[in-house]
Amino acid sequence: RDFIIWHWDYQVGAPSAWVCPWTKKLPMARDLGFDVVFSGSSSSYGDSPYLPEMRIHRDNLAYGADLVRREHLAGLCVTSWSVRQNLKQLQKPLVRFAARRLRNPGASAAKDWAEVLPTCGVTMSPADFDAFTAWASVICKYDGRDWHWFKDAVPPPADQIDRVLAKHGKPDAATVSNLLAGVRRTLPQATGVWREAGELQLRQLESYAAIARGETPLPPPREEVVRHYGREQIPSSARNSAAIVLGIVSGENAKLK
Repeated sequence: RDFIIWHWDYQVGAPSAWVCPWTKKLPMARDLGFDVVFSGSSSSYGDSPYLPEMRIHRDNLAYGADLVRREHLAGLCVTSWSVRQNLKQLQKPLVRFAARRLRNPGASAAKDWAEVLPTCGVTMSPADFDAFTAWASVICKYDGRDWHWFKDAVPPPADQIDRVLAKHGKPDAATVSNLLAGVRRTLPQATGVWREAGELQLRQLESYAAIARGETPLPPPREEVVRHYGREQIPSSARNSAAIVLGIVSGENAKLK
């Protein structure tokens, strides 16, 4: 019983999410005398390089906070997972929301979420914010983070786009089109760093749309991406992160037929 159990589940609580069997058994571990910490996430695989998918993380953290309070578990951990996901600054709504749901929950998670957003510079409704930050894990393979299972430290090779297309085919055009529509509709409402991230999100999706059509994408906004990551990373790290994220959608690497 000297060991604390840290249980990671980044999907539970979200609609149609697969539930790790152990998540339902955490009260049993507590009853056996173990301290148990539930670990949700504010960023994980499946997110875009620029914005956390707020709907999934919000519902996941709401579930985790409720579970910890109800079952008297030892604590709630909000995991950020990877440096090359998105800025920590853009994860603040999720961290503040998790703390509120754990320590001082209101009448509903939806109400708490709506009240947290303006404190983090979000100027759109919760529904529009969900559309603004939506992504799809099936298209994560089309950016350079996936070439070493999201654990890489160097950019992918120049022929990575050809390898991905040979293995997975082109991105699903309908998925990309739906995500594009959401960002285009909500981007005018965004301000500050949210606007910056949304514009990069839009450019990334436009690259995927070009790949889906069999076209070579326009040159990526490399310097803009470097500046974006440079808000929280030293210059060499920001340049490396941009090269990883953009590695297989850059015009010089794409050899589409």
